[in-house]
Amino acid sequence: MRTQKTIVSALALSLTIGAAQAQTEAGKLLISGQVNYAQSESESNTTNAGLPPTTIKQEAKQSGFNFAPQLGFFVADRLAVGVVGVTSTSKRTDNRTESFSGSSEFVNKYTYRNTTVSVGPFVRYYTMIMENLGFYGQLSGGYQRQTNKNSSDTRGQNGTQSYSYENKATGGYGNLTPGFVYFPTKKIGIELTLGNLVYSKLKNKQQNGQLQPGSSEGSSSDFGANFGLQNLAIGASFHLGN
Repeated sequence: MRTQKTIVSALALSLTIGAAQAQTEAGKLLISGQVNYAQSESESNTTNAGLPPTTIKQEAKQSGFNFAPQLGFFVADRLAVGVVGVTSTSKRTDNRTESFSGSSEFVNKYTYRNTTVSVGPFVRYYTMIMENLGFYGQLSGGYQRQTNKNSSDTRGQNGTQSYSYENKATGGYGNLTPGFVYFPTKKIGIELTLGNLVYSKLKNKQQNGQLQPGSSEGSSSDFGANFGLQNLAIGASFHLGN
């Protein structure tokens, strides 16, 4: 009886491992990606006693969008290689209004826009801990381009003044991203990540606006760990093939 139970347990384990490997076996095609959108707003009012009394109103709005599709191929069981592309945009506006009782108003408006585009190869390796649940590590790198456009408008007793500048940066990047995957079916995976390790090296060129014409160039390199619930991202993957 014990021998039979042992044989049944071994067969069950082998079937579980086989099912777990079915989604990540050699020859499969991997199509995956993530889409994220976030928006936030804040507002505050402060009154300062003085001559004359001053009321300060501050408003901030921020939004961001990120799309990261990728296509890969399992060259071995649990090991996929492919190409990933990322495009992301963000915008933030800060408004500060100072109102002087019975006299005038002073308004500052700041706008920050950022666009990032990147493309490059990736390598992903899976480790399954249950029949349809596991985790993976993905290493990617390649070319990226960033564009930052910032502007400010000031309105007061002397009229309105505007200032803007644009910064462009190009270079390379590297990401190491751990993630979890759940397979509700044999061909569909639900992916979850909480951040990554990032390295980038960029060359920058800044073009100033009309008030301070001119340009400047430089370079920068950054390395950082970005983990936490604020970096939570959910995506989907399709595992196609026989």
